[in-house]
Amino acid sequence: MNDVDVRALINAIRTAKDGEYVTVQGTDQDVRVAKEGGRLFVRVKDNKSSKSNRSEVDIKIPMHVIDALFSAGKDELDVVAGLHALASLGDTELVSVKSDDSTVRVWMDSKNSSD
Repeated sequence: MNDVDVRALINAIRTAKDGEYVTVQGTDQDVRVAKEGGRLFVRVKDNKSSKSNRSEVDIKIPMHVIDALFSAGKDELDVVAGLHALASLGDTELVSVKSDDSTVRVWMDSKNSSD
């Protein structure tokens, strides 16, 4: 990512209206990047596998989590701030991977193991 001002890119996404930013349709995969409801969405659909075994990955990142991650210095990520921002969300799905025979989800759960 040489010569890419990631902070300027994130600021542009944060201040832009909801909408689709990038769609790439390839022979192996389709990729869509959009902003909806204060979240950055990335969807990757597999086109290479057989029609009976295609997969789809959805990643949903709240913008305030991205802001927290980039709140550190120029070339650093503040992972602790990102985790605190995630914890403030309560129950929310972050990633889902779907295929014809299974679905895997990664989410934040507002309850901890001691509840």
